[in-house]
Amino acid sequence: TQVNAATVAEIASAPASPTGVRLVLDLSPRTTLLWDAPPPDEPVAGFDVLVRRTTAPDWERTVWVAATERRVVLAFSKDDHVFAVRSVGADGA
Repeated sequence: TQVNAATVAEIASAPASPTGVRLVLDLSPRTTLLWDAPPPDEPVAGFDVLVRRTTAPDWERTVWVAATERRVVLAFSKDDHVFAVRSVGADGA
C-alpha cells in the first residue's frame, strides 16, 4: 500500500502535459512539432519529444527541448515515425 501511495504522490507532483501538440504538414523530409505549454503554475524544466518508427512497439529516441521552446524540428520523416511530447519537471517527474 505504501508503494502504491508513493507512486500516486510522485505522479501527482509531475507537471501537466503540454496541450495542442500538432505536426506541421509539409513535404519536407524533416518533421516540425509545435505545442502549447502547460499553465504557468506548473513548473516545467523542459520537454521530452519521443520518437519511434511506426513498426516499433516502444519509444526508440528521446529529444530534450528546453522549457522556453514550443517547437522542434526533427530529422525524422513524419511518414515513417510516430511522435509524442511530454513535460518534465525539475525533479525529473
